[in-house]
Amino acid sequence: MPQAPPDLIAIHSLPDEVLCDIFREVKIRYGTGPMWCRVLWVCRRWSTVGRSVALLWRDIVIIGMPNNSFISASLEYSKNTHLNIHMLRAVHFSQTLSLISAHISRIRGLIITNTADTECGSLAAFLDNGFPSLELFREKFKHPRYPLRIWRPDAPGYPHLQSLTLAGQFSIEVAPTAVFPALQTLILGPNENPSFTFPSLMQFLSRHLHIKNLILDQYKLALESESFTTLTFPPTTPHFALSYYADYTKSIL
Repeated sequence: MPQAPPDLIAIHSLPDEVLCDIFREVKIRYGTGPMWCRVLWVCRRWSTVGRSVALLWRDIVIIGMPNNSFISASLEYSKNTHLNIHMLRAVHFSQTLSLISAHISRIRGLIITNTADTECGSLAAFLDNGFPSLELFREKFKHPRYPLRIWRPDAPGYPHLQSLTLAGQFSIEVAPTAVFPALQTLILGPNENPSFTFPSLMQFLSRHLHIKNLILDQYKLALESESFTTLTFPPTTPHFALSYYADYTKSIL
């Protein structure tokens, strides 16, 4: 039987895999928020196909006031895939964190940008959990109105953490012998309460010889040891970047 030319094929006859490609392109254009889901309102079939593709739902961006209905749908339709959570300028998110907490074992990426922990430490309590699948954690927030938080991660609870960025509201405290076995990138940014002195950073690096990238971005290490000039970075750290005022930079180099 002769087939119709491609430009005459009815849209309702598109194969499921083509529909999925269309949904991915729509999501790229409109972002990971609820807006892209409007394409699933076209018909029952499109809705069924869209909801069946777990990879379409694994990236959850929480901007401003969380849309908990959409977040719940994303958690459900993503099934057992890994999740990437990005909190951007989020407010009143304690209920959202309670929804996500049941899926902590699936979180592979966690990014917190300009999100203040103002709800009785709900975010700090959330981070006290172990994240067995987490590979990337990035926190960046700075505002004089909000207090700094101390994050005391249990290193064995982060067996796959590869990239750690702290550049704002959180200061990290780890046990003297704690090791993140997969950590390859450590980025420390501006912080009024630095996590490390120069000697303690050296000790941390001596336990993490697998770190390949160390970046200190306007991160002022406290120089508490008179012998800090005799300390050297492990040769296993091939990439080191330091940005700060010239006089301070000279003092530690």
